[in-house]
Amino acid sequence: FFKKKKKLKIGCFKEGVALLLRHKSLELFQQMLLSSEMTFLSNQVLKIVYTIAKTCARHNGDIFDSFFRQWALLSEVILAGVNAIDISTRESCILLIGVLCSNDKFLCQLFEEKQVTILTDIVNQSSSKVSEDEQLLVVASLHALTDVFLCQGAEDSKVQKIQKTLIKQFGGIEKLFTFIQLPFDDLRFGAFRLIDQISKHPWALQIVYSTAGLYEYLTNRRDADIKLAMEWKYAVLQSIYKNPLCSKTLTSIHQEQLKEHLQQGVVFNTSQPSDTHKRKDNKVNQSGAVKIIWDERY
Repeated sequence: FFKKKKKLKIGCFKEGVALLLRHKSLELFQQMLLSSEMTFLSNQVLKIVYTIAKTCARHNGDIFDSFFRQWALLSEVILAGVNAIDISTRESCILLIGVLCSNDKFLCQLFEEKQVTILTDIVNQSSSKVSEDEQLLVVASLHALTDVFLCQGAEDSKVQKIQKTLIKQFGGIEKLFTFIQLPFDDLRFGAFRLIDQISKHPWALQIVYSTAGLYEYLTNRRDADIKLAMEWKYAVLQSIYKNPLCSKTLTSIHQEQLKEHLQQGVVFNTSQPSDTHKRKDNKVNQSGAVKIIWDERY
């Protein structure tokens, strides 16, 4: 009976995080990461800190303020994780940076201390011939950067300026476009997910749309691809369509093409004539919407 019980993580709950912070757990975790005798626990320690950070990001207010006041310790935890020899520990640290950066306060702090550039450097310096370990870090960095773009900064705000800078630092949407054309599903998914999140920002739509060949690639149904990739493409196109500046950014021809594409759904047989013109309304069929969910490992 007890073996079937689902394990509860104390770091997943607001009360649990408050308890951990009250008992100076971050200080203990930092000491464990810096100890040469505890390296075998480094990855697990970072996973715990990741869970705590995610809970704090979900619950704002006092619990977040208490967590943010621990920045000095968190900074040392990040540095210890990034410099770890174990690849899984470094991966966990990258994901931790991402979840921290989903909050504007942490994003500004991490950017000022140039710790966000850890993510952009990994992505920018990667090539199509990366090793398995390197690919693991690139994929983690793509997902972490996606968390960065969860922040919704006002026009010309510090957050928005940081996000624009990060796009340039990781090589622009062009870099992500090269990833989604590679034969590595994890890498493609990470890049698709980041493009999708960036496409939701009004200020970023022009950057995405002006990437040479990207729009044509997303709307191309003639080249063979896996079903999941079709869903990824469709999800990005949905975000573009729902962007408030879509009508002001896309050409009139592309707007009509996009509307028809979304009406047809994720999979459409191009050999059959479209019956879009027979519809009584001129709205996109939202029943064809797809939700791509990243199955986080923690």
